[in-house]
Amino acid sequence: MGARRAVLAAVVAATLAVPLTAVAASADDVGTAPKAVLSGAATGLGNPWGAVMDSHGYSYVTGGNAVRVYAPGATGNAAPVRVISGASTFLSSPAGIAVNAAGYVFVVNQGSASVSVYAPGADGNVAPVRRIVGPATTLSYPSGLRLTSAGSIVVSDVSADAVVEFSPTAAGNVAPRKRLVGAATHIDAAYDLALGADGRLYVATNGGVLVFSALVDGNVAPVREIGGLTSGLGIVTGLAVDSSNDVYAASYYESMVVVFGPGADGDATPLRRLTGASTQLSYPIGITLRPDRSVLVVQNWTSAVNTYAPLAPFRAPSAVRALAVSGSTKAATRTVSWQAPAVNGGKAVTGYTVVVKHGSKTLLSKHVSASTRSVKFARATLSPGTNTVTVRAVNPVGSGTSASKAFKAAFSKPGKVRSLAVHGSSKATSRSVTWKAPTSTGGKPVTKYVVTVKKGSKTLWSKTVKASTHKVSVPRSKLRAGTDTVYVKAVTSIGTGPAASKSFTVKK
Repeated sequence: MGARRAVLAAVVAATLAVPLTAVAASADDVGTAPKAVLSGAATGLGNPWGAVMDSHGYSYVTGGNAVRVYAPGATGNAAPVRVISGASTFLSSPAGIAVNAAGYVFVVNQGSASVSVYAPGADGNVAPVRRIVGPATTLSYPSGLRLTSAGSIVVSDVSADAVVEFSPTAAGNVAPRKRLVGAATHIDAAYDLALGADGRLYVATNGGVLVFSALVDGNVAPVREIGGLTSGLGIVTGLAVDSSNDVYAASYYESMVVVFGPGADGDATPLRRLTGASTQLSYPIGITLRPDRSVLVVQNWTSAVNTYAPLAPFRAPSAVRALAVSGSTKAATRTVSWQAPAVNGGKAVTGYTVVVKHGSKTLLSKHVSASTRSVKFARATLSPGTNTVTVRAVNPVGSGTSASKAFKAAFSKPGKVRSLAVHGSSKATSRSVTWKAPTSTGGKPVTKYVVTVKKGSKTLWSKTVKASTHKVSVPRSKLRAGTDTVYVKAVTSIGTGPAASKSFTVKK
């Protein structure tokens, strides 16, 4: 069986005083056979434990005091293209494994309670470029390993019931900079961990999956706990989270892979369960996901790595983040800005849809590129009072969850027209009236002008002209001898501005 299998059996034995979890009849069971199986004498696999794929499609599998690297698409009885093995490697019951973008290989060693880091392309009996080892590390029986986006090294510790984080450059006998441990955490044997696209930490443990708000430090309670009879989970030894925050859990004694949707909590019904004789699952120990969401399951007992068709679909993106509208209520231009969604649904965001409404009325609708994070729009496009902007990220699956922000816009009536003048002699057959648009329109464009000629309070002549008109001709026949006055008012959708006036003399 191997020393580690005996240790695993000893660790979990105490948890089996209660019956194994039941299988929920309402879940979507998938009994499909693996589409590929890596197994056989040439593979060199012996009780494999952890697996990961690099950005070039090479698969790295730990087991038998070695790290074996397989070519992209390797299946069947395929030999590894590289093997890291030998006394100089310091490998000792290697388990969790990760590869960073530069090709460095990170491995946890259960036998020596350490982390080893190997250079890109490492092959044969090569020494690690650095090790994290010693009592200060607090490691006792590490199992899972992940790298954060910033390069930090995160390790789950089975016997310490803990998750620890080391700096990206940690080496030697160094203390972790974070250590999640204590009764409040509810961690009971941290077999594996995963880091979600939403920034949350997921921990595989006896009886289920614990979800923490982030990679936290200290005796901190989880924000969610997935487990119970309906969940179908027993002892979870392998864990993965896809870009939609679907949770994939390897339930060891149930020989199942159980998938939960984002936000699953408590005794949740799974989205899918990979289970049944045709799956060839037998005590799965680890899970990793390919970019197309194919599922790789490490079979410790049968010394195989099985690949299954995707169990969870790609989805539309989650809501954009940090949606904001800048500019005062009377600013001529307003700017809406946002950040990309935390979860793209597994497919790259192709663009964003921006819609501004006043009540049910759409004032503006615009689609922008995926690289765009802000849109400007004129105050004139808005309505007085409260407007709402809604932004959705779009990927090939569809439009994502909407994010909305209410904001106010203030308007006023237009000001007086400028440079009002009356042209022509006092005896001319017609008089020409000219003006210029007001300096301030109050935020809305002028829609028309109203021109009125009066003698005292009596209206002699009146005409409404379009906004582009700044000149009218008044027939002499409409005027009266003496002093007449012309009034011009600008009109917008908000209202009519004050009149500008000009008196002029008429002789008969």
